[in-house]
Amino acid sequence: MLSIAYQFDQINYVATVSVHNATGQLINTLVNNQTIGVSGQFFWDGTNSNRELMSTGMYIIMVRVFDLNNNQHVYKEVAVIAMP
Repeated sequence: MLSIAYQFDQINYVATVSVHNATGQLINTLVNNQTIGVSGQFFWDGTNSNRELMSTGMYIIMVRVFDLNNNQHVYKEVAVIAMP
């Protein structure tokens, strides 16, 4: 289980969190236009939108956050799934 922690300096952000494969294809949407608190966590269990476990590889976690002034901030992180 991947945990993505966040911390912002003000309230009332709206977030969309999505998971993409190495070629940029959308795999799963974890949060879609949800109001979030000043701090918290998002979780990804390594599955796609059909709840199927993804194969070994690199995945991009994209977090898009909008504030009350409609300013967008985009954060990207890489996650790796490795099977024994």
